[in-house]
Amino acid sequence: MVAFPLCFPGVTDPIPLEESRITALTMGENGVLYGGTGGRRAHLFAACFTGVTGAVWDLGPIDDATHCAAIACGRENLVAALNGPAGSRILTHQLERVPDSDLLQEWVFIPKPYQPCQWQLPHERILDLVAIPQTPQAIGITENHLFQIHIDENRSQVITEVDSTAHLMVDANGTAYGLDDDNTLWTFHAPTNRLTRKAIPLPSAAWREAPLVWTRNAENTDFYLADPTGNILSFSPASQTCQPITQTPLAPITCMAAIPDGRVYGFCGSDISHLFVFDPRSGSMTDLGVAVSVIERRRYGYRFAAAVTNRDGHLIFGEDDNLGHLWLYFPAIPHPASHA
Repeated sequence: MVAFPLCFPGVTDPIPLEESRITALTMGENGVLYGGTGGRRAHLFAACFTGVTGAVWDLGPIDDATHCAAIACGRENLVAALNGPAGSRILTHQLERVPDSDLLQEWVFIPKPYQPCQWQLPHERILDLVAIPQTPQAIGITENHLFQIHIDENRSQVITEVDSTAHLMVDANGTAYGLDDDNTLWTFHAPTNRLTRKAIPLPSAAWREAPLVWTRNAENTDFYLADPTGNILSFSPASQTCQPITQTPLAPITCMAAIPDGRVYGFCGSDISHLFVFDPRSGSMTDLGVAVSVIERRRYGYRFAAAVTNRDGHLIFGEDDNLGHLWLYFPAIPHPASHA
């Protein structure tokens, strides 16, 4: 693995030690990665890891915010959900435009200001928000409410009360899924503003002991969902069924992401996290051990809170620790005969 600091090495300063716990990541359509941090102050940042380009640039600190709960991209702007001692807030920022050529030298990024989003629930902690595909909108949850963000218009709309937990997932048809009571999921169909409570049954588990962890199945329209004890379940929006398929060596699962050939990678464990890989074709679950980077200097990764896959099929994990780094993992290409 390669641990990449939150800066352009040798050119810019990294985000300060106490403000660099990476808590949120998302990929933009143009291949730019966006993230949010927590700690003494929250920051948003952008990054690009394509070809020979490797750069992270700080979009700026956010006063009175100590945690970025989530970040999502619209057509022109990104939206970030932030919490702090004075309450919650929503900010937007223009998406970054990266040159088509590799960023080898003489690149310039002009700082842009954050824009406040009209927000009706500043006294409730924001738990998550996710972009609705093919629209400039996002769906989010606080401790007590479901809300919608019109990203490019800098405004929000409270939809209804809902008692849920992080995290959410949204399918290609604009239906969002979140944890409901009695081992069920609620659904919210964004195009029609229709909320259905206790819509999908889940296997019995202590679902509220840890946030839900989701990722899309890279080979079809299904999702993978993790429960607090390390079970990974396959969830089908079409049939509205959820079935256990494997279990990680440690619990809980803190983040996971799928790569184009269908394999799922993630981190699990409550102390020193272990990287795992699940291959749905063979059904194998493999513990790959702890994260260690030996580029420039030896560094270990202990806690991870977010994971994405970029357009080259590489995995990027966000380190939820002081002096947080982005950890890049380049999956081995399996032999066609074994797919191991």
